[in-house]
Amino acid sequence: MTPLVSALPVDPCLRPGKIKTFERSYRSLLLAGVALLGLSSGADAATYYVATTGSNTTGNGSLTAPWQTIQYAANIMVAGDTCQIRAGVYRETVTVPRSGTAGSPITFQPYSNEVVTLSGTDAISGGWTLESTNVYYAAMTGSLGDGDQVFQGTGTQASLLMKPEARWPNAGSSFPWQNSSIKPSPDWAYIDSATYDANNQNGTLTDSSLPARAAGYWIGATVHVMGGYGWIMQFPTVTGSTGTTLTTNDANGANAAYKFTAGNEYYITGIKGEMDSPGEWFYDSAHSRLYLYSNTGAPTNVEAKKRNYGFDLRGRAYVTLQNLDFFACTIETDSGSTFGTYDGLSMKFLGHSVKNSSVHGLQVQANSVLRNSELAWDSQGLITARGDARIINNYLHDSGYIPGWTPMAAGTGARNLITYNTMAGAGREIMGAEGSAAIIDYNDLSNAMRLGTDGGVLHCGSAEAGNSIFCYNLLHDSPGPAGHLGASVMGFYLDNQSSDWVVHHNIIWNLPGYAMQINCTQNFIQFFNNTCWNAAEGALLTSFPMNEESGTHIFNNLFNGPPVGGTWDLSDIRYNLYTDPQFVAPTSHDFRLQSTSPAINQGTPIPGVTDGYLGAAPDMGALEYGGTDWTGLVGYKTVPPSPDPVYSMPSMSFANQVKDGSFESGALAPNWSTTGTISILSGTAWTDPRLRTGSYDLQFGVGTTSEVSQTVSGLLPNRRYKVYGGVRRTDASTVVKLGVRNYGFNAVETVADIVDRTTPLAPGESRNGDATWWTEYNRSFVTGPSSTSAQIYLNVTIPTGNAPVYADDFGVELMEEQDPQPGNMPLLEYPLNETSGVTAYDGTTHGLNGTLNGGATWGLGVSGNALYLNGTDAYLTTPAMATPAEITVGCWAKSNTTTWNDNGFLVSKRPSFVLHPNMGTKDVRFFVTIGGVAKTVYFTAPAGFDITQWHHYAGVYSPSLGKLAIYVDGVHASSAAVSGAIDADSGQIFIGKDDYPGRFFNGSIDDVRIYDRALTDDEVAVAFNIDPSLILRFKLDETSGATQAWDASSNGLNGTVNGSATWTTGKVDGALGLNGTNAYVTSPAMASPTSEITVGCWAKSNTTTWNDYGFLVSKRPSFVLHPNMGTKDVRFFVTIGGVAKTVVFTAPAGFDITQWHHYLGEYSASAGLVSIYVDGVFKGSISATGNIDPDSGQIFIGKDDYTGRFFNGTIDDVQIYSRALSWDEVLDLSVRTNGPPY
Repeated sequence: MTPLVSALPVDPCLRPGKIKTFERSYRSLLLAGVALLGLSSGADAATYYVATTGSNTTGNGSLTAPWQTIQYAANIMVAGDTCQIRAGVYRETVTVPRSGTAGSPITFQPYSNEVVTLSGTDAISGGWTLESTNVYYAAMTGSLGDGDQVFQGTGTQASLLMKPEARWPNAGSSFPWQNSSIKPSPDWAYIDSATYDANNQNGTLTDSSLPARAAGYWIGATVHVMGGYGWIMQFPTVTGSTGTTLTTNDANGANAAYKFTAGNEYYITGIKGEMDSPGEWFYDSAHSRLYLYSNTGAPTNVEAKKRNYGFDLRGRAYVTLQNLDFFACTIETDSGSTFGTYDGLSMKFLGHSVKNSSVHGLQVQANSVLRNSELAWDSQGLITARGDARIINNYLHDSGYIPGWTPMAAGTGARNLITYNTMAGAGREIMGAEGSAAIIDYNDLSNAMRLGTDGGVLHCGSAEAGNSIFCYNLLHDSPGPAGHLGASVMGFYLDNQSSDWVVHHNIIWNLPGYAMQINCTQNFIQFFNNTCWNAAEGALLTSFPMNEESGTHIFNNLFNGPPVGGTWDLSDIRYNLYTDPQFVAPTSHDFRLQSTSPAINQGTPIPGVTDGYLGAAPDMGALEYGGTDWTGLVGYKTVPPSPDPVYSMPSMSFANQVKDGSFESGALAPNWSTTGTISILSGTAWTDPRLRTGSYDLQFGVGTTSEVSQTVSGLLPNRRYKVYGGVRRTDASTVVKLGVRNYGFNAVETVADIVDRTTPLAPGESRNGDATWWTEYNRSFVTGPSSTSAQIYLNVTIPTGNAPVYADDFGVELMEEQDPQPGNMPLLEYPLNETSGVTAYDGTTHGLNGTLNGGATWGLGVSGNALYLNGTDAYLTTPAMATPAEITVGCWAKSNTTTWNDNGFLVSKRPSFVLHPNMGTKDVRFFVTIGGVAKTVYFTAPAGFDITQWHHYAGVYSPSLGKLAIYVDGVHASSAAVSGAIDADSGQIFIGKDDYPGRFFNGSIDDVRIYDRALTDDEVAVAFNIDPSLILRFKLDETSGATQAWDASSNGLNGTVNGSATWTTGKVDGALGLNGTNAYVTSPAMASPTSEITVGCWAKSNTTTWNDYGFLVSKRPSFVLHPNMGTKDVRFFVTIGGVAKTVVFTAPAGFDITQWHHYLGEYSASAGLVSIYVDGVFKGSISATGNIDPDSGQIFIGKDDYTGRFFNGTIDDVQIYSRALSWDEVLDLSVRTNGPPY
């Protein structure tokens, strides 16, 4: 085919910048040909010129004969063309009829840096008529309704100022802002009182300051009111007025957050008679008249908004707008407006509506960029990034002066990049939900929440952020409105139902609220290395706890106070500092660390977050000591960042690995696969309990088995993960299984065992704080040695007639390999397993044995025996001991009475601390005394709580965390922000009696433990969830000189270290080094398990093959876990009827016993198997039945109890159970390292 252009005449004199007259015809023909043939004409780029003095009739689009309107040029332009626009104001909406192409955009820009303004206004011309004193009118046809906007100036475009609609009270000097920095403010009126009718409709307000007007005068007016808690502005219409009372159509009487409330701010518009201030206006639609109040004669230089848009780019791609000004208009785009470039724009008053209509800001669509621009003044927000958008190096300010729920900068879709921007002055939040997998960095954010309450500099809710990253930002100086009912301004605020955020290296200061807040339900929130200073209410708050939050980790932060609010028991909060970090000059906003800072080298490494740290460990906080001070890079700069930032999501092994785990895309594909009958359910979790969070979840069909699954990739091999899934199941006969398969080992699953709430929400009831609607299930798994993916699934079988099952909020997160059992030996531990006598033996190696007093006796306990107390004279005392600086106190207790018979008597050491009940109730308290004042936290027993059954009670105090907490049955009950040193005491501790006279416990106590440190929530939970089958555990974490090995099983079977053993670094914390000649450990004499046993340990040889036989864990004749001398093999046998039943691990080529490996043998008579595992992997089994031959002697560690066989190597964490562990329990033992979290 002959190219079309070859048939057209070509003038050899044509040159760049010179357009011949005939070219208009040439290009018209070309366009027609392109349209017919579907060809691109981008190779024939041209430049056209437009000027306000030009002509669309006689011009030819050249520099010397330009066209008059931009639209005329746009009609002709094709890919690659440029329109150069001469200085002036262009009052038009330019509709671009075609797209550019990649590398050949259609470009509109000023000529030679001249100032070009696209204006949405028209001048009011035709003369003004005086109607009454200072009130003039002029003809004005057409109206934008709620979007009407009037400006007046002194004759230049830059002088135009927005004028207020007729109103009472009059606008102040900061208009269009209301002055809420003081209260009372002359800009506002205030409600004295309010009522609603019987149906909570038709709100009535009374204000004694309302000016005297005739009855009915205010009918039809609009009340602009910050109702209820003052979250947003509302706009009810007046339906009746008498004296100082207005009746409206406001229907929020049942909603305290929005209803008229005494003290609420408001003003009134829409009444012509209220024109009494220069510049006030009123539009009379019936007569097409604009009225203006002027006390200087007839108005001049008045303009009214007539157009919402300066450009219409709907459906157009590859269009560039460069260095243009927009006044009282914006750019209209849609999902087809892709690959746009908006560079160097100045946009003022982009959108306006007194009732928050849909026209606001600039919508930056996919693969488009807004850079180097100033956007200012919009009644709502300034930008919305619609997915795959880049917002780079812009100055955004003054938006939301009619405060609604739209932030200054919002985002939807996925993969938005918002970087190097300065944003200041917002009626509500500056930033909100920014889409999924967004990157928000190097932004300077200030003066948020000028008018609204209960928000933050960043504030969002009901959003799955898809691991959005918020880092290297400054959030500061946002005082908020004065004297309002609502909550103060927060810094980074994730409201209810937020998930999947990674928030690191931000600095937050000078706020009246909390620096950071997370409301529930929330999941997978990561706060790392943030610095918080001068947040008046505190550093970290959570509200509406529902005990189903998970995946939240808060590490390496500098907080100006401890975490407060609801429960944090399912959150992982460590490596943070709550005291003075010694900043260089915080009042001057220099948050670098001094050389003496306690935050230096005290953090934990987090891959992709703390990389490149200096010193032994990362520092806490946002600025590494001696590292780069990145704060100078933040915000808009006149010299743009170079190179141009691009979107690049880093690898984050610690983040949630599930894609679209909350189904907020509204679709299953492409991330999820299904079988059976599964559908997407839409609604809102705020009011519909069928949804756990957000707007979407899954509904499983009835009468069938269905399954949803996702293959999660990017996992690390040989690491522990946990899969989570929220489930709503209301019938016990419905079977729900959360599981994992195809990850390198056998499938594992958890079966739902909780029936969730079925009763509906009561009128006005909120789901906030109610955990009975949903249950979050989880399952741990360990990836195979080469596995980097796993398939997670939820399998549901619903019998006909049962209710549907709903599922939401799936996640997979990397789990650290920490041993959940408290790593340190307690300061004191009384297992209370004695059967007679007056001595309670200390289960630690400290030897702090207790003494029974009065009529105390021994009896059956939670695990083994317990101490029985008579309520009159029986108790237990410890030796005299000093009070630790940090403390955990815990015990099991069971009352003989249905309410506590007295006060003060569980564990008491006055004045330092007391864990005690409240007489006549079922409640328990824990207090520490600081400076003579008891600091107390409470457990208030719920209905049905039975203290005549065993329960575990624990109190924890950490002065470094500033946290005092109480736990019941391993679950956090309450906490308080407390700091300071515990008052010292060097006397005894009383158990079962208060050391205040005459208070004795009538009941039983078991397993009393006191730690000289604050246990974590997980560690407290382990103390409650005792595994009675763990009969012996030597963690072997002692230090040099120790001659005993602590038994961490709570059975008090401490071992004896023999020979020349040495304490050294182990696989899990410490270990015991053995010399192969005389070093070993022995347990006390103990009976062997009979029908089931598990024996495991870590071992590392000093020789390349085993130096002898029999010496890992030996208790002949019952069982032995031992190597084969001269090989790398390991055997396990149990002796049944005098015959050793032996299973062998034959080491493969390359197996290196000089490295740490975990060896484990087990026997189950019921299964009929003797099995062996190495590093958690099953290596073989043999058949065997019958009971193990009994033995009541010692257990030997590192030596065979057959003479002369000693281990030359290192041994660690020996564990013996009286049951056969499941495979995944074995695997769990083999991956514990107690290293850093990641």
